[in-house]
Amino acid sequence: KVEPDASDEARARAKADVIKIAQSAIQCNTNVIGGSGVFRELVVLAQGRAGPWGAADATLTRSLARVLVVFKSNACGSAKQVLRTEVLGDDAPPDGGDEPPSDAPPANGASP
Repeated sequence: KVEPDASDEARARAKADVIKIAQSAIQCNTNVIGGSGVFRELVVLAQGRAGPWGAADATLTRSLARVLVVFKSNACGSAKQVLRTEVLGDDAPPDGGDEPPSDAPPANGASP
């Protein structure tokens, strides 16, 4: 039987991976075709890294599960807010949810 790596170093690396994946999910543009699916896949990936074979962090695992509970493919803002507050510990108000920053280029590649 294979056992998870219980070393503190391995768990710390896995938790760092979860944080990086969560940050990527928050930055994911869910307003484009397939964007919501990518967001969900990133959260599921983070969930796997937070579990017993990774960070083994029950609180983090529950928070990521909550992200998927509030996730709606047509409105990811509330799920992103749960990621910000419960996973990343950021108490700042949302940056507009799914809206790209005002200085971002148009999503279709057209010139402003």
